[in-house]
Amino acid sequence: MIRLRSVGTRLSLALLVIVAAGLAFVYVIVVPPLEDRLVDDRLDELERTAEPVALELRQPLVDEDDVLESAAAGTNARVLMLQRLGRDVLAVVEDSGQGQDPSPYQNSPVVLRALEAHETVRDTTERGGEEFAEVATPIFADDETRALLLSSPLRDQLETVDLVERRLLIAGVLALLGAVLVGYGG
Repeated sequence: MIRLRSVGTRLSLALLVIVAAGLAFVYVIVVPPLEDRLVDDRLDELERTAEPVALELRQPLVDEDDVLESAAAGTNARVLMLQRLGRDVLAVVEDSGQGQDPSPYQNSPVVLRALEAHETVRDTTERGGEEFAEVATPIFADDETRALLLSSPLRDQLETVDLVERRLLIAGVLALLGAVLVGYGG
């Protein structure tokens, strides 16, 4: 067993433990709530857009493609209209993602839940290894067949969280080195 004979060694160890505990506390207090807040803010933004777009799609003689394109441009999200074909089978009817494959959105659990509940549903989902914020709302409240889906990658929000984590790690390493130097230098 190693004995901690010198005062410098004991002081370094004590400072190291205190700094490490402080950094762990800061990480727990800052990072998870930051991620939750950024994701919730994005879901809130999509939800605020979903109902007015669904209301506009209820109007007779509306150009659905124009409505979806406008909503997509205003929210920086992919906007799709889906139709229920069977109990758990959906098909993409309209899609703002010109030229992009709509198949990952078919049978969206968020859309299926919105149609079942007859209300707006919001959640995060993963597609192709990427996290997305999604909001779905039935286009007609009494209709269980058509729904609007707004889907937005959470790449920017998660990169912000990663940046904060990296900066905390760098600050932590520097603080730990400083604690060791103070302990041995003192």
